[in-house]
Amino acid sequence: MLDALTREGLNLSRLHITEGATAVTYMDIRDRERLHGDYVEGVLEHMTFSDDDILFAASHDHVHTAFWGKADPYLERIKRAGPTISFDYATKLNDPLVARTLPYVDYAFFSYPKPRDTYIEQFLKDAAKRGARVAVATFGGRGSLAYDGAAFHDFGVYETEVVNTVGAGDSFIAGFMHGMLQDRPIRDCLDAGARLASQVVSMFEPF
Repeated sequence: MLDALTREGLNLSRLHITEGATAVTYMDIRDRERLHGDYVEGVLEHMTFSDDDILFAASHDHVHTAFWGKADPYLERIKRAGPTISFDYATKLNDPLVARTLPYVDYAFFSYPKPRDTYIEQFLKDAAKRGARVAVATFGGRGSLAYDGAAFHDFGVYETEVVNTVGAGDSFIAGFMHGMLQDRPIRDCLDAGARLASQVVSMFEPF
Protein backbone atom coordinates (compact mmCIF):
# COMPACT_ATOMS: atom_id res chain seq x y z
CA MET A 1 0.00 0.00 0.00
CA LEU A 2 2.82 2.40 0.85
CA ASP A 3 4.55 1.65 -2.45
CA ALA A 4 1.35 2.26 -4.40
CA LEU A 5 0.66 5.57 -2.66
CA THR A 6 4.26 6.67 -3.15
CA ARG A 7 4.01 5.95 -6.89
CA GLU A 8 0.96 8.23 -6.98
CA GLY A 9 3.10 11.04 -5.58
CA LEU A 10 1.13 11.47 -2.36
CA ASN A 11 2.58 13.17 0.70
CA LEU A 12 2.76 10.39 3.30
CA SER A 13 4.29 12.46 6.09
CA ARG A 14 1.01 12.30 8.01
CA LEU A 15 0.25 8.62 7.44
CA HIS A 16 -0.35 6.85 10.75
CA ILE A 17 0.93 3.28 11.15
CA THR A 18 -0.04 1.41 14.31
CA GLU A 19 -0.07 -2.20 15.46
CA GLY A 20 -3.25 -4.08 14.66
CA ALA A 21 -5.56 -5.05 11.83
CA THR A 22 -6.20 -2.76 8.89
CA ALA A 23 -9.84 -1.74 8.50
CA VAL A 24 -11.58 -4.09 6.06
CA THR A 25 -14.96 -3.97 4.36
CA TYR A 26 -16.14 -7.29 2.97
CA MET A 27 -18.05 -7.11 -0.29
CA ASP A 28 -19.89 -9.35 -2.70
CA ILE A 29 -20.42 -8.51 -6.35
CA ARG A 30 -23.75 -9.68 -7.74
CA ASP A 31 -24.85 -8.75 -11.21
CA ARG A 32 -21.88 -6.34 -11.28
CA GLU A 33 -23.29 -4.41 -8.31
CA ARG A 34 -21.25 -4.27 -5.10
CA LEU A 35 -22.99 -5.33 -1.92
CA HIS A 36 -21.46 -4.34 1.40
CA GLY A 37 -21.01 -7.07 3.99
CA ASP A 38 -19.29 -7.01 7.37
CA TYR A 39 -17.06 -4.12 8.33
CA VAL A 40 -14.05 -4.78 10.58
CA GLU A 41 -12.84 -1.42 11.83
CA GLY A 42 -9.49 -2.62 13.14
CA VAL A 43 -7.05 0.10 14.22
CA LEU A 44 -9.32 2.76 12.73
CA GLU A 45 -11.63 2.32 15.72
CA HIS A 46 -9.21 4.26 17.92
CA MET A 47 -7.95 6.70 15.28
CA THR A 48 -7.22 10.18 16.59
CA PHE A 49 -5.51 13.23 15.12
CA SER A 50 -2.80 15.26 16.80
CA ASP A 51 -2.70 19.05 16.81
CA ASP A 52 -0.02 18.86 14.10
CA ASP A 53 -2.27 16.65 11.97
CA ILE A 54 -5.12 19.13 12.26
CA LEU A 55 -2.89 22.09 11.45
CA PHE A 56 -1.52 20.22 8.44
CA ALA A 57 -5.02 19.58 7.11
CA ALA A 58 -6.11 23.13 7.81
CA SER A 59 -3.15 24.53 5.86
CA HIS A 60 -4.67 23.31 2.58
CA ASP A 61 -7.23 24.96 0.33
CA HIS A 62 -9.65 22.06 0.61
CA VAL A 63 -10.23 19.15 3.00
CA HIS A 64 -12.27 16.05 2.19
CA THR A 65 -13.50 13.48 4.68
CA ALA A 66 -16.22 10.87 4.96
CA PHE A 67 -18.63 9.25 7.36
CA TRP A 68 -15.97 6.83 8.64
CA GLY A 69 -13.11 9.35 8.43
CA LYS A 70 -12.96 10.12 12.18
CA ALA A 71 -12.48 13.81 11.36
CA ASP A 72 -15.89 15.11 12.45
CA PRO A 73 -14.74 16.33 15.91
CA TYR A 74 -12.17 18.58 14.23
CA LEU A 75 -14.23 20.10 11.41
CA GLU A 76 -15.12 23.30 13.26
CA ARG A 77 -11.45 23.95 14.00
CA ILE A 78 -10.40 23.18 10.43
CA LYS A 79 -13.17 25.35 9.02
CA ARG A 80 -12.07 28.34 11.10
CA ALA A 81 -8.64 28.09 9.48
CA GLY A 82 -10.10 28.80 6.05
CA PRO A 83 -10.24 25.72 3.79
CA THR A 84 -13.43 24.54 2.17
CA ILE A 85 -14.63 21.12 3.36
CA SER A 86 -16.41 18.32 1.53
CA PHE A 87 -18.02 15.37 3.30
CA ASP A 88 -19.18 12.02 1.93
CA TYR A 89 -22.13 10.94 4.08
CA ALA A 90 -22.78 7.83 1.94
CA THR A 91 -26.29 6.48 2.67
CA LYS A 92 -26.38 7.78 6.28
CA LEU A 93 -28.93 10.51 5.66
CA ASN A 94 -30.60 10.16 9.04
CA ASP A 95 -27.54 9.74 11.24
CA PRO A 96 -27.10 12.42 13.95
CA LEU A 97 -23.61 13.10 12.57
CA VAL A 98 -25.23 14.81 9.55
CA ALA A 99 -26.85 17.60 11.55
CA ARG A 100 -23.79 17.86 13.79
CA THR A 101 -21.32 18.44 10.94
CA LEU A 102 -23.27 20.30 8.23
CA PRO A 103 -22.58 23.75 9.73
CA TYR A 104 -18.89 23.21 8.87
CA VAL A 105 -19.31 21.47 5.49
CA ASP A 106 -19.31 23.33 2.19
CA TYR A 107 -20.02 20.39 -0.12
CA ALA A 108 -22.19 17.58 1.24
CA PHE A 109 -22.60 14.34 -0.71
CA PHE A 110 -25.31 11.75 -0.11
CA SER A 111 -26.06 8.42 -1.80
CA TYR A 112 -29.81 7.89 -2.26
CA PRO A 113 -31.03 4.42 -3.29
CA LYS A 114 -34.29 5.66 -4.84
CA PRO A 115 -35.02 7.86 -7.85
CA ARG A 116 -35.35 11.60 -7.38
CA ASP A 117 -38.41 12.41 -5.28
CA THR A 118 -39.80 15.17 -3.08
CA TYR A 119 -38.14 13.66 0.01
CA ILE A 120 -34.59 13.97 -1.32
CA GLU A 121 -35.31 17.41 -2.77
CA GLN A 122 -36.43 18.66 0.64
CA PHE A 123 -33.51 16.88 2.30
CA LEU A 124 -31.00 18.73 0.10
CA LYS A 125 -32.75 22.03 0.80
CA ASP A 126 -32.50 21.34 4.53
CA ALA A 127 -28.82 20.47 4.19
CA ALA A 128 -28.22 23.83 2.53
CA LYS A 129 -30.11 25.63 5.30
CA ARG A 130 -27.92 23.88 7.88
CA GLY A 131 -24.77 25.22 6.25
CA ALA A 132 -23.82 23.33 3.09
CA ARG A 133 -22.92 25.57 0.19
CA VAL A 134 -23.89 22.78 -2.21
CA ALA A 135 -25.71 19.55 -1.26
CA VAL A 136 -25.54 16.69 -3.75
CA ALA A 137 -27.42 13.40 -4.02
CA THR A 138 -26.34 10.59 -6.33
CA PHE A 139 -28.82 8.01 -7.58
CA GLY A 140 -26.53 5.32 -8.96
CA GLY A 141 -27.43 4.69 -12.58
CA ARG A 142 -30.12 7.38 -12.44
CA GLY A 143 -27.78 10.36 -12.28
CA SER A 144 -27.35 13.09 -9.69
CA LEU A 145 -28.96 16.19 -8.23
CA ALA A 146 -27.41 19.25 -6.57
CA TYR A 147 -28.94 22.14 -4.65
CA ASP A 148 -27.01 25.37 -4.16
CA GLY A 149 -29.34 27.19 -1.79
CA ALA A 150 -31.28 28.78 -4.63
CA ALA A 151 -31.86 26.22 -7.38
CA PHE A 152 -31.60 22.55 -8.29
CA HIS A 153 -29.17 21.26 -10.90
CA ASP A 154 -29.37 17.74 -12.27
CA PHE A 155 -27.35 15.49 -14.55
CA GLY A 156 -27.66 12.00 -15.95
CA VAL A 157 -25.02 9.33 -16.49
CA TYR A 158 -22.60 8.34 -19.22
CA GLU A 159 -23.50 4.99 -20.69
CA THR A 160 -20.75 2.42 -20.24
CA GLU A 161 -20.22 -1.28 -19.67
CA VAL A 162 -20.59 -1.70 -15.91
CA VAL A 163 -18.06 -4.22 -14.59
CA ASN A 164 -17.85 -3.27 -10.91
CA THR A 165 -19.51 -0.36 -9.10
CA VAL A 166 -16.90 -0.18 -6.31
CA GLY A 167 -15.54 3.36 -6.27
CA ALA A 168 -18.37 4.92 -8.27
CA GLY A 169 -19.39 7.35 -5.54
CA ASP A 170 -15.84 8.28 -4.58
CA SER A 171 -14.88 8.95 -8.18
CA PHE A 172 -18.03 11.01 -8.72
CA ILE A 173 -17.06 13.19 -5.76
CA ALA A 174 -13.49 13.50 -7.06
CA GLY A 175 -14.70 14.63 -10.48
CA PHE A 176 -17.24 17.03 -9.00
CA MET A 177 -14.77 18.61 -6.60
CA HIS A 178 -12.08 18.89 -9.29
CA GLY A 179 -14.51 21.02 -11.25
CA MET A 180 -15.68 22.97 -8.22
CA LEU A 181 -12.13 23.85 -7.18
CA GLN A 182 -11.66 25.29 -10.66
CA ASP A 183 -14.79 27.45 -10.21
CA ARG A 184 -16.75 25.55 -12.82
CA PRO A 185 -20.58 25.83 -12.92
CA ILE A 186 -22.37 23.21 -10.84
CA ARG A 187 -23.79 21.36 -13.82
CA ASP A 188 -20.28 21.08 -15.29
CA CYS A 189 -19.14 19.61 -11.97
CA LEU A 190 -21.97 17.05 -12.05
CA ASP A 191 -20.92 16.25 -15.61
CA ALA A 192 -17.29 15.73 -14.54
CA GLY A 193 -18.35 13.49 -11.68
CA ALA A 194 -20.55 11.37 -13.92
CA ARG A 195 -17.83 11.09 -16.56
CA LEU A 196 -15.18 9.93 -14.08
CA ALA A 197 -17.57 7.49 -12.37
CA SER A 198 -18.43 5.93 -15.73
CA GLN A 199 -14.73 5.24 -16.33
CA VAL A 200 -14.24 3.67 -12.89
CA VAL A 201 -17.25 1.32 -13.04
CA SER A 202 -15.94 -0.07 -16.33
CA MET A 203 -12.88 -1.50 -14.53
CA PHE A 204 -12.78 -4.41 -12.12
CA GLU A 205 -10.10 -2.84 -9.93
CA PRO A 206 -10.73 0.92 -9.75
CA PHE A 207 -7.58 1.58 -7.65
